Amino acid sequence: MHPAVKMDNLECLPADMRPVAIAACESGRSLQDFHRMDQLFVDAPPSQKLLFFQVLYSGLDPAQVPSPKDLEPLEADTMTRIGCASLSLKGIFRLFEEVKEPEEIGPTLWPNVWPWMYLIHEHWNYLPATVVLPEFFMYCEFLGFVGRIYVPSLYRPIVLVVLAKAWSFLPQLKGSMAFEPCFKYLAGIIGALDFSDPVHFAEMVDGAGGTLDDLACLTKRYLDDLAGKKFESGWPGILKLWMPPSLVHYPVVAAVNEILVDLHEISSRKDFQALDIFDEWITFIDLAERRVALMRRVDSTQWLKACDNLDVCPFQRHHGQELISGSTGRFKPGLSADGAPDAAPTTTTLGAKLSIGRAAGTVIIVDPTPS
Repeated sequence: MHPAVKMDNLECLPADMRPVAIAACESGRSLQDFHRMDQLFVDAPPSQKLLFFQVLYSGLDPAQVPSPKDLEPLEADTMTRIGCASLSLKGIFRLFEEVKEPEEIGPTLWPNVWPWMYLIHEHWNYLPATVVLPEFFMYCEFLGFVGRIYVPSLYRPIVLVVLAKAWSFLPQLKGSMAFEPCFKYLAGIIGALDFSDPVHFAEMVDGAGGTLDDLACLTKRYLDDLAGKKFESGWPGILKLWMPPSLVHYPVVAAVNEILVDLHEISSRKDFQALDIFDEWITFIDLAERRVALMRRVDSTQWLKACDNLDVCPFQRHHGQELISGSTGRFKPGLSADGAPDAAPTTTTLGAKLSIGRAAGTVIIVDPTPS
């Protein structure tokens, strides 16, 4: 256990603060006890704020997380536990900004912070506003907290859903001092993820809003900021998200297409060419150009007309291409209706091997490499 969360620290508080802090740590505490502590914490000078870590830590005891049965209906004791945990989250998120070496205390706090954050995330629409933090504040502060301590060993199921939802709130921070560091934190987290694991990518889609279009929208906004010459140090992680599998999806490629000229302008800058990320950036630009070129050819022809009614039209032929409509995930010209190889991949007159399909209305673009 990190020294910052030891009970002995409360003895260092001024005499008038100490009884309030101790009362907030006791098992029979009320929500009013925690509110009184919170007011003292907010008004305390920075040197004293760190002494409240133990109180905030105790308010996030994972053993006190309500079960689903405890939430139906919400009893007074359950409301008190959730209210104290929400105030603890607020305090820890803000106090964490003062910690010089967050990676040392992070592993101590994480097992307490995540179960409560998960509970509030899952039941947000059901919990009364009197016992939870404002949604925008909660998600953005959680992103800042995780961004300072995240390593792959901290991953838990659903955590990327929560972080992607936090990402969706970040445009509201534009114009504030918190905007740039939050995006850098997000990029660092993404850089630590393994997107060859489909669960990671699926969680990002879910948190962004539930569809690839939602994730593409967030990507487009971030690309706009890149075109505005911001966040250069945060690009490696974001590039990792844009590279396959995400660049096989039509909405993402379409988002890249909208500002491709701006991305080329970034590539031509001498200061950017000197960055460590430049080689990886060129790889991304090369792949993006090929995917965008393929998308434009697809959009300018009539042969991409896959039927979304799987009962009526399992596949269609257009200009010698076979488009398999369904949910098998990956489609190639030259496949039979059951997905088995039927012939070698068809080569268009433009000389590109195509793997293109449509599933539930989503166009997938794969491997537009020259033949």
